[in-house]
Amino acid sequence: MKRFTVFKLLTALLLAISASLIHARPVGEVLFAVGDAQLSGPGGSQGQHASVLQRGKTVAVGDVIETGAGAHVHIRFIDGALVSVRPNSRLSIEQYQFDAEQAQRSQVKFQLLEGTARSITGKAGESARDRFRLNTPVAAVGVRGTDFVATTSPSQTAVVVNTGAVVAHAEDDPRPGAPAAHQHLRDAGIG
Repeated sequence: MKRFTVFKLLTALLLAISASLIHARPVGEVLFAVGDAQLSGPGGSQGQHASVLQRGKTVAVGDVIETGAGAHVHIRFIDGALVSVRPNSRLSIEQYQFDAEQAQRSQVKFQLLEGTARSITGKAGESARDRFRLNTPVAAVGVRGTDFVATTSPSQTAVVVNTGAVVAHAEDDPRPGAPAAHQHLRDAGIG
């Protein structure tokens, strides 16, 4: 009986360690960081999990990139995508699954909690366009092989498309019976 309990305890411990290692697998690397920029743990938790962002630091699913006034962070992801987090912003990496051999099965999901971020899609976004999403408090943005900038606040989201196209869809309207907005945005001709 005692052996069985020890075996169950060790199995549970190994599963917990494995889950934390999978969660912490790097999905990107900071290429550039200037100003007050921090990396927080899952859900934006502060305190002992927050660390200063600097060149070479890796990011993982569940991390939140936070920038203060005048700060910028540029991250290159494992599929070649580039994300720039602008001043006074918070971006959460919700999901980043990329398989180079089967890129069409990739899945990318960011949450722009506040501020501005620019995204230039990599192989995951190009191969699995319907499985790339940037959510904001009021809208969801899908891509079509794109370079775009999204700015959000609690009440509105603005998207500028540099190249390619995006599909922007308003989150559920709290008014009863209100239709959801759905908009296709194309190249704005901005270099």
